[in-house]
Formats: sequence, structure tokens, C-alpha cells
Amino acid sequence: MPKLSASELIEILVGKYHFIHNDDAELEDIDPELVEDLCENALVFNYEGDFITECEEPEEGDPSVEKIYKFILKSGWSLEENPLDMSAWILYPTEQIPCPITSLLDM
Repeated sequence: MPKLSASELIEILVGKYHFIHNDDAELEDIDPELVEDLCENALVFNYEGDFITECEEPEEGDPSVEKIYKFILKSGWSLEENPLDMSAWILYPTEQIPCPITSLLDM
């Protein structure tokens, strides 16, 4: 079980890091195929928005997306796929992912 619940993680990413949380209803209007592909417990942030192109240079910026991702990992959540490929940050509980991304620097 993640250290932070989904609602706690959403609150911190939105409040502290200014991420945009995209709920299923919003995504259904924008990209129904993405919603169909999501597994249970998925959290989607920044769909076609901020913090996507920053993943090309993950150590740049203040805070860097690498620092934000390290926080997410410590919270028990992980990316399964690169945000650049998905046009969003799609997070799952780390225990749910067979091969979670351990660093944005390795992509």
C-alpha cells in the first residue's frame, strides 16, 4: 500500500507543485481511448499540459521534475511509462507496476 493515499498525493501535487489532476470524467471527454487503457488506481496529471516537455531535461527547473518524481516514488507511487510518450503523468501504486520507472534521468 502506498505511503500516501490517492487523495493525499493529489492534494500535494496540485497544491505544492501546481500539477493539474485530470479525473476520469474530464479525460473521457478529451481522450476516451486513454481512459479505456488505464488500469485500476491510475492517477492522471497534466494531460497535454505542464511538466511534460520538462521531462526531456529532468534536472532543469526549480523544482526539477526529477525532484518531484523522487517525492512521488517515496510516496509509494510510480510512472509506468514516460510522460513524453503518454502526454501525461500517469501514476500507479508502485506495488501494482511490474517495472516502474525509477528515475526520469534514465529514460
